[in-house]
Amino acid sequence: MSKESAATFIQKVNNSPALQDEVALVTGNIYGLLMIAAKIGFSFTRTDWEAAASAEVEQEGKNSWVVAFLDESNPVRSGA
Repeated sequence: MSKESAATFIQKVNNSPALQDEVALVTGNIYGLLMIAAKIGFSFTRTDWEAAASAEVEQEGKNSWVVAFLDESNPVRSGA
């Protein structure tokens, strides 16, 4: 399990409209995201995901699907 695995998963989703659609169904649900990742051979923790997601947002800005996922999974940011 590693941040690198999570970062590779993010890039795979970035390049796959089908995976983007699947991830969109679990937006805000870290466990759903981890299950999708595991299904396609990735293994990482929530902490790894958060570190890789943060790096992705810094690099790609608000144009990444990661931003929507993070906004929905953080009750303070989503207003929940």
